Amino acid sequence: MKSIKNIARAALVTGTVVAALTVVGLEFHGGGGLTVDKAALEKTSAQQLAQDIAHLPTVKCDGGLKGEVGATQKCEVGAGDGVWLPYTATVTAVEGSNVTFHIKEDDHPSSVPGGSN
Repeated sequence: MKSIKNIARAALVTGTVVAALTVVGLEFHGGGGLTVDKAALEKTSAQQLAQDIAHLPTVKCDGGLKGEVGATQKCEVGAGDGVWLPYTATVTAVEGSNVTFHIKEDDHPSSVPGGSN
C-alpha cells in the first residue's frame, strides 16, 4: 500500500509526521492577516515530499493556510496509479512573517483528487 512515508524523501519525525516546513517572507493581506497562499503551500509541500527534486509530485490543497498556530488545511499528494494520499498541514509556529507547519498523513487514500473530503 502506498503512503506518504513511501514517497517522502525526508526522515519521519514520528510514524506519520513527514516534516516541519517553513514558508518565509509572507505578507499580511488586508484584514485577513498572515496567510500561506494555496500555491505556496502546494509548492513547499511538493518540494518536501519529492524523492527527486527534479520530479515534484502533484499536490493539491483545498486552499491557503492561515498564519496562526493550530490552523489546518487539507491537501493530497498524487502517488501514481490514480491514488491520492490525503494529508493535513498544521501550523506549529509563526514568527514575524515566517510560518512553520507540519504535514501529517490522513487515514484513507483516495482514487480521485479531492476525493478524501
